[in-house]
Amino acid sequence: MYMPAHLLPVLTAARPRNGPGTQDKHVSSTMMKAEMDADTVDYSDHVWRRRLRSIKSVDDLVADVFALLKSTAQLERTVFVYSSDHGYHSGTWSVPYCKMLPYEEDVRIPMFVVAPKTPSGGEQQAPSFGAAKVVDGLVLNIDFAPAFLDLAGAPKSKTDAMDGVSWVPLLKAKHAGEASAQAKTRSDFLIEYWPISQTGVDVQRSSYGTDGWCTDDDVKRSRASCPTIDATVDSVNNTWACLRTLDTSKATTVSEDGNSEENSIFCEFFQGFGGRNQSAPNFHEYYDLNEDKWQLRNGASALPKARFAALTARLQALMSCSGADCRT
Repeated sequence: MYMPAHLLPVLTAARPRNGPGTQDKHVSSTMMKAEMDADTVDYSDHVWRRRLRSIKSVDDLVADVFALLKSTAQLERTVFVYSSDHGYHSGTWSVPYCKMLPYEEDVRIPMFVVAPKTPSGGEQQAPSFGAAKVVDGLVLNIDFAPAFLDLAGAPKSKTDAMDGVSWVPLLKAKHAGEASAQAKTRSDFLIEYWPISQTGVDVQRSSYGTDGWCTDDDVKRSRASCPTIDATVDSVNNTWACLRTLDTSKATTVSEDGNSEENSIFCEFFQGFGGRNQSAPNFHEYYDLNEDKWQLRNGASALPKARFAALTARLQALMSCSGADCRT
């Protein structure tokens, strides 16, 4: 069931303190043209509310699956995993909405796992899982396949060639501290993106005036006709690879909430779709999120040469690795 518009009539998207005032960024020369006008803000909020209402269908689906598994006595041998393939931004960096940028709004994903404490059934008895816990550590999309094989009782040899690692040991941990310690065996990871367009043309979203969006009952300002919203949501040279680091052994700064681990991201941008295989990087960005959690100040040009070289080398290693080499 799709949630009716009148149930969320006034909610607006949360937008951190970032936008056109930040010029030393790749997005400022490709997609971020100017401050969003009132119509664009309204449309960005409208899309966000539509996405929020669509979650009602997901909620209904989960409830139906849960009820079916319970009625067929399968619930105690079922693990529920909720996550996503990417984050999303709704007006940050003056881009009305999308998911193609290397910043926290786009690269962080949720992950919730619901598992029976003592699974039962099947030919192979599954191990008991620990109590409910919040794990402070890094889990990536590449970890899902080895985790699902692990849950199914597959031998470890089946996952040795995979880039990721199973997060099932985190479920088995007796408490959050033990699970978090295991999760911190990984201290950095690779994020990559290639643009939608491979034709040399930026991706525009300019047909919104034809879909009747401003007549919905969740739009705050009435209009005689729906204005067309012109926005660049992806650029042909928005090809990038980033090294995201969270490492307690390399802390150089402390965040305002007392976090003493290195918390940084280092990015290379490329002109063509092929990344380093096609061209050398033509732009770099670096942010220390302990000191700059909104990623407003690009510190790449201020990095010491040795530090810049080390970050570049690590990023290139992760871009070309496979299997166990990606886990070191």
